[in-house]
Amino acid sequence: MDAGEMAAKVERSVGDVAEVPWFRHSDTGSLEARLNQLLERPLSRRLASVLLVGAAFATALVPINDVATRFAFYGPLAILAGIFIETHFSAQARLREVAGIDPLTQVANVGRLYDELFELESKKTPFALLIFDMDDLKTINDTYGHSTGSEAIVAVARALRSAVRATDCVARYGGDEFAVVLRDSDRFGALKIIQRFGGALVEESRNLEPSLSVSAGMALYGIDGTTPEELLNAADAAMYSRKRNSRS
Repeated sequence: MDAGEMAAKVERSVGDVAEVPWFRHSDTGSLEARLNQLLERPLSRRLASVLLVGAAFATALVPINDVATRFAFYGPLAILAGIFIETHFSAQARLREVAGIDPLTQVANVGRLYDELFELESKKTPFALLIFDMDDLKTINDTYGHSTGSEAIVAVARALRSAVRATDCVARYGGDEFAVVLRDSDRFGALKIIQRFGGALVEESRNLEPSLSVSAGMALYGIDGTTPEELLNAADAAMYSRKRNSRS
């Protein structure tokens, strides 16, 4: 039996198994669609190829005429393939998640922030962008040490996370600067988040020796800009304007 005949035999066997009613039933589409979805990554395709070649040789050596017996024969191969593919996809998803997180504060990083902004820009849905900048972090580092400075940065991140909604995105935008994307929010909603953050910061920094203060700036999609750069620049300018006014 040549390779073409073996491949055809495997294909017929898989087709017979797919006709078993309880195996065929699925809310996620046809068997072909589910296989295409599972095998969309190169590593998974390579594993599936190895399994199918092995099954082809096994089928050539051990003729199986009964559908139930054939299913019992191919079942372990399908289970192993499913376990590998699921593990592979889970690992890939976890790597993507970790790649988008700032290691110190455990909020989103700049890359994740831009992903969020580009997504909202493409949808053209209203949102608000807030920029928060810590005041006098250099003084804190020089006076109390960089360890205390890092604790202060983490305290600000925790306060922001507790102030926003589950649908919002908090990201570390720079060393002592944070950006918050507020989906479906207007100026009033953004001001409410800023006010809530002020109360949360008092709680989070209660055990820190230096007192923390943060300046905030706001930009609204469609009013202050439409692209990520336009909105970030507008929110940054508003934040620095507020910082200068507070010092004068």
